[in-house]
Amino acid sequence: MKFWTEATPLAKLRLIAFLVVGLTAVHAAFLLYSLYRHRADASVVNLAARQRMLSQRLALNASRVASGDVKRLDDLHATADQFTHGLQVLEDGDANGTPAAPPPAHAALRELEQAWKPVRAAVDEAMRAPMTTLDRAPLAFIVDRGEELLARADAVTSVLDDEARAASRRQLVWMLGAIPFGLLLVALVLTPAGQRLEQLVLDL
Repeated sequence: MKFWTEATPLAKLRLIAFLVVGLTAVHAAFLLYSLYRHRADASVVNLAARQRMLSQRLALNASRVASGDVKRLDDLHATADQFTHGLQVLEDGDANGTPAAPPPAHAALRELEQAWKPVRAAVDEAMRAPMTTLDRAPLAFIVDRGEELLARADAVTSVLDDEARAASRRQLVWMLGAIPFGLLLVALVLTPAGQRLEQLVLDL
């Protein structure tokens, strides 16, 4: 490399510093991106896990209302609203930085939505009934479907957790791979072997 052989020691030092700083900046940027993705993936997994918890709370509240604790009706309705909102965030993401569920989770998410629709309808039906003539049929339906709803929510959580782990492994491979690649790049620029390789390429 003609530049390298004719460059002053100060110019060589500047080139080495530029390469080191550049590689460090790229590595740091990738690390920041990896941390961002990890936090985003964790928020989706946590949301799916919350859906699982809400499905259990929904069945518990319905059971208590059916047993005569009508004060739990408001809790039942609030839990249903939270579950519906959670599904919407899993589908579309939200402004708080929670991304939508990735494509591998879409099939499990659709199954959860299908299981939720009749349960949501039963909640709305129970809320329309007068306090004095509480209709226990929709409440029994909610309790009966609780296990299925929990299983569907658990399936979504499992898929999302597997995807998050796989993404973390891919990011780790990229980060570890960037180090030897950077060292190789420096070697190709600075060492005599790298200079000979460059000359061979230029002679082709």
